[in-house]
Amino acid sequence: MKKIFIIGLMFLLMVQFIPFSGDAQVGTLKINQIDDVQTISTGDTASYHFQVINSGTSDKAIEIGYPVISGYSITLYPGSNFEVSGGDTVDVYVNITPSSRALPGTEDFDIIINNVNDRTIVDTLELTLIISLTQGIEITYVTNNGENDVYIQDNRGTEYMVQVKNLGNVATTYSFAISDMQLLDRVTAILGNWTAVTHKFSGTVPIGDDEIDDITLPAQETGLFYVTVLADQGVKIGEKLRFNLTLTSTTNSTVAITQQFTTTATRNAYDVNIVLLEADAVETINPNSVATFDIRVFGSDVVDETVRINIETLDKWADMGFVFSIYDDNDQLKGGFWEDPVNYEHPFDVSIPVDGFENYTIQVISPNAVNVTQGTEIDFRIVASVVESMTNRSVEETGIETSDLFSGGEEDPSLLEHPYFIWGVFGLIIIVVIVLVAVARRS
Repeated sequence: MKKIFIIGLMFLLMVQFIPFSGDAQVGTLKINQIDDVQTISTGDTASYHFQVINSGTSDKAIEIGYPVISGYSITLYPGSNFEVSGGDTVDVYVNITPSSRALPGTEDFDIIINNVNDRTIVDTLELTLIISLTQGIEITYVTNNGENDVYIQDNRGTEYMVQVKNLGNVATTYSFAISDMQLLDRVTAILGNWTAVTHKFSGTVPIGDDEIDDITLPAQETGLFYVTVLADQGVKIGEKLRFNLTLTSTTNSTVAITQQFTTTATRNAYDVNIVLLEADAVETINPNSVATFDIRVFGSDVVDETVRINIETLDKWADMGFVFSIYDDNDQLKGGFWEDPVNYEHPFDVSIPVDGFENYTIQVISPNAVNVTQGTEIDFRIVASVVESMTNRSVEETGIETSDLFSGGEEDPSLLEHPYFIWGVFGLIIIVVIVLVAVARRS
């Protein structure tokens, strides 16, 4: 019995000194968190540092788990999977980048460190990211850098497109302020003859219909608005108006930006004029016949231009069968006004050189006699507009009158001639007679 005990004791002592290759001799993994809170601005990256310490003698496989949150990018160095040799320390960096549209505030991220060998969680780190409020504005585009010409007494004025961007991470409203209006070069110029307005849409006439005082932009978004300058009557050619437009945040007056505009008054080089080459403005027309009008369209004495010529009148005349046609010198049909499933008006364009003109003949074809009554006056207008500057236009009015050969259509017969009136009177007479006969019999 004593011998057996001694042998067992020797075995236990030998076991103490036999090396094993399992967890028993690996030791422990420890986490040393260096950073836990970071404050950044939108567009920046927060970097967090911690260490994985292997105090054992065996290598350990580590896996880092992290959340996936919309609007945030997370990267790790040296990666999400790596090994820590026995006795070594690995520095780990977690980089978190919010999107440019991330709102100011606080976001927490849980980072889980896993021991792959024994499938245990070594530690869970909580990282806190604070996104600070950022504000800013940038003017990204202005037509001609804010310098342009304007035609005097042109009700469209000159228009500048302005593009701005909200550089901040919150939606912001920016108010408009036009200031420091001054006239350059001319002492006698009058500031009151000039107008500058901010408005929402391009080409609005009248401008005041969409005039605006501010613009609201979401975070990191770009927006458009327009500045129009008008030179009223009294402005002289060569006058220059200079002014500043300032955009200021309505919540933080230190967030502002200013754009300068310089506008020069000039002559409108475009011009057009219609001359009606007729002795009488109104012609008398018979049924199924043609009345003619000769016109001459003069262009500009400064520039070549394109002129759009059109006839305007009431649709009902076309519905009744009247046709208004415009022919050139070569008897080619160019346009006019007649009944059409799509449009009554048929304008056309013509190029007129400097100091040039074009001749045209307008033919008005009448319908048959029964469609129209005699003495009907039909007015129409010939309109010529410069395509390059539609505010430049010339209008000539004329018309026709139907002759006494027209007999039909629109006039109602007089009351005495109306058949219902005649039958009504006849019926009334019969009723009176019957009543008188009945009274005579009773008496």
